[in-house]
Amino acid sequence: TLKVDLHHFETQTGMDDDSDTLRTADGLPGNIGDDLGQEIDVTYVHKYDSNTKIVAGYSHYFTTFTHSYLNGSDGTAGANSQEGQDWMFVMLDMKF
Repeated sequence: TLKVDLHHFETQTGMDDDSDTLRTADGLPGNIGDDLGQEIDVTYVHKYDSNTKIVAGYSHYFTTFTHSYLNGSDGTAGANSQEGQDWMFVMLDMKF
């Protein structure tokens, strides 16, 4: 079985709203929005036998300027690193 999932992430409140948002001394940049990014997951499940499954997966997170601004790569708000994230896994699922 091959499965593909797409996830979209955004802030709970609008970044242009004055309540419950991050503010700096200089204010927020004009191009900051609510979108934090998207993630795509690809999962492959192989049923080896009636008690064993082999599961492998790959994920990529596409970041946005807002995500990079709020989670700066150097630990400070305002860093402009918009590199995505990749990760993979392999799992053996066995029933005893």
